[in-house]
Amino acid sequence: MKQQEPKWKKKKISYPIFFLLFLLFIAFFYFLYDQMVKSTAAICYTNPPQTTTADISPKTSTQSETASKEGAYQMDLLIVKDYKTSLFVLPLKNEEYQTPLLVTVPDSFAKQSVVKEGKTATISWNGNALETYPAKISAMTIGRKKTSTSPLFLYEKALEELIDTDQGLNTSITQAVFCLDGITNLTVMEKEALVYLGSDILDVPVRQGTFKQLEEENLIQNGTFTNGLYIEMTGENLNPSGTKVTFSMTKYRS
Repeated sequence: MKQQEPKWKKKKISYPIFFLLFLLFIAFFYFLYDQMVKSTAAICYTNPPQTTTADISPKTSTQSETASKEGAYQMDLLIVKDYKTSLFVLPLKNEEYQTPLLVTVPDSFAKQSVVKEGKTATISWNGNALETYPAKISAMTIGRKKTSTSPLFLYEKALEELIDTDQGLNTSITQAVFCLDGITNLTVMEKEALVYLGSDILDVPVRQGTFKQLEEENLIQNGTFTNGLYIEMTGENLNPSGTKVTFSMTKYRS
């Protein structure tokens, strides 16, 4: 008996049909890939990333100067002491600051002749101050105006000479008190400045007070200011312009 072959072996697929099916498969795959790329492209460019443009071209000196002055305040002041890293100054006709200040200035300005003790100047600053005593501010620009006629510098020089005289009275002191009530040609702020300068010279705390106040505080007992130095000053102008001044100074320990 002859064995019958399986039916599936009788069905033959011709090579042209197989090749056509292969091409259809490739075409379908390409179609899907093309749609995927277009969809991705649409997603990427519907909301393109935002960019920030910055001008990095160098500014001219005029542009830089204008920018530095934006939002700045101006103040006229008297330069009392140059501490190299800062200036001890007195504000002139300033309603907000009526006490001495310490002002830091850019190195480029500090090395110029504009920064000189006894000169008045105009500064620009940002309006911020460090609340210390004296208060500290940073100047952005500074310009010289004129030489001051304040007698403060005369008193400062005389004070230095007085302290250098009979230096034994300065030995081992821990404080000093200045009586400035007899000075009529210095403003309240100039007297504050003189006290500050005196503290620098003596290297001890200095405040204002009278001999009687020191006795009441028991700092002076039996006529002796044990750990301190008492300096009394008087002074006045001899003419309305203030070009002639008379003054006296004495220092006391016991």
